[in-house]
Amino acid sequence: MMKVEICEHCAGEEMEEVIQGFKDFEEALKEKSMTLNVEKTGCLGSCQGPVVRVNGKVYTEVHPNEVEGIVSEVLKQG
Repeated sequence: MMKVEICEHCAGEEMEEVIQGFKDFEEALKEKSMTLNVEKTGCLGSCQGPVVRVNGKVYTEVHPNEVEGIVSEVLKQG
C-alpha cells in the first residue's frame, strides 16, 4: 500500500495538482499489487509546503513534477 498524506495548511495552490499527480499512478500501482490511499491531513510539522508524507517518509516543497520520482522511489523499496 502507498499511503500519501498531504498537509492542508501549507500545501498552497499546488495541493490539488499534487494529489492528482499521485492518483495518476493508481493503475500503475495496481499492476504492482499496491493500493493507493491519498488523504489531506493536518500539520505534518515541517511547514515547508507543500509537505507530503508517503508511507511515513516526509517530503517537503513537493511540486507536481516531483510526484513521479516519489512514486518510483517507493516502488523500488517494494
